[in-house]
Amino acid sequence: VEGFLQALLGRNPRNRLAFELLMAEYLKTCRPDAVVANLPRLKDFAYPRIPRHYQEAMIVHAGAARRPLADLAGIDPEVLARYREFRRIWGTAPNPQAAEAAISNAGLGDSYFCYCAFGCSER
Repeated sequence: VEGFLQALLGRNPRNRLAFELLMAEYLKTCRPDAVVANLPRLKDFAYPRIPRHYQEAMIVHAGAARRPLADLAGIDPEVLARYREFRRIWGTAPNPQAAEAAISNAGLGDSYFCYCAFGCSER
């Protein structure tokens, strides 16, 4: 899938469907590094801001690289607040199952943070 979508983008860098499917593939396969590497392509499209799941992937990638969140440009305050709430819940839960339930109850089950941590995503 990745090679096919990259080939389509190579032929037409403004193929928004190919771009979004590629980014979805990277999100689905927990490759925030690839999401971040492809963020410069956003300039080829009319996004008013970086989509929330891409911002969340940026935070996950920064955490894996041990980079300070202050170094990240383009993160909405609400996304940062959701991340901090996710980390607070994760850090205070007695076990992963309790963390997952509390994170879902807090309305964070649709986040990329939850997907990466638990392989889950609310529908």
